[in-house]
Amino acid sequence: MRQASLDVCRILCQRPIAVGREDKISFAFSSGAYFVETNGGGPGFATPAADPTISGFRANAAAADYSRILAAGVYGAHRPFGYAYSGSGGGFRTIGGAENTTGVWDGFVPYVIATPVAMPNVFSVRMHAQRVLREKFDIIDDAYDADGTGCPFPALTPEERDALTEVTRMGFPPRSWFGHRTMGSHAFSALYGGLAAMDADYFSNFWTTEGYLGADPGSSIHQSRLQWTAQVAEVVYEELPDERVLSRGGVDQAFRGAEQAARRFIAVRLS
Repeated sequence: MRQASLDVCRILCQRPIAVGREDKISFAFSSGAYFVETNGGGPGFATPAADPTISGFRANAAAADYSRILAAGVYGAHRPFGYAYSGSGGGFRTIGGAENTTGVWDGFVPYVIATPVAMPNVFSVRMHAQRVLREKFDIIDDAYDADGTGCPFPALTPEERDALTEVTRMGFPPRSWFGHRTMGSHAFSALYGGLAAMDADYFSNFWTTEGYLGADPGSSIHQSRLQWTAQVAEVVYEELPDERVLSRGGVDQAFRGAEQAARRFIAVRLS
């Protein structure tokens, strides 16, 4: 156990020192507070079979309550005020703590809050636009740039105009397409399993049932569809450096979760 603790300390000491807004501990301490962060009960409670209240709010509430016991031992008997905050999907947990606990926290600050009304559309509508507009993003970016026309639509086909209009009406800011090269699908991978469980027939209906894009023979989606028969030859993993195993992302990467092993699955090699 002592050696394991030394190894963890060695890893932490090698990691870059957080500065500015990333230095949450120093910010809290300089404000006369202490900082508590939890793992929501651990990866075992992030599965569908687990009690959702543990990762939803109970693990956080238990950590907050216990932190007051530790604080009393260090600073003397008193009751510290406590405030919970988190962003994006973590904002759900902040709201969960507000709605399901009493006397644990004195205030709550959810930010860039996600919404179940927009999931998964907030990701899928953007992914659709990324596919349809993939050859026109530079034109779109130029149009919205400082010296641009402000309107990229004349350079788009009817399908491309529909895709850009749809994603804009869904709330995606048009000027943000300048980052299309590194945008990816973001947190859709974290939602995919739940979508498959809720609507298992979607994946066949999409290609066969009238009203779905895949059932439209004139849609360009058929040009992007890949189908072949193959066998799995190898599962490919990425070896993670020690500091990645213990790392925790900010709000934009929090959906990935903390790395729990020295390697992670990244691909399947087919034969």
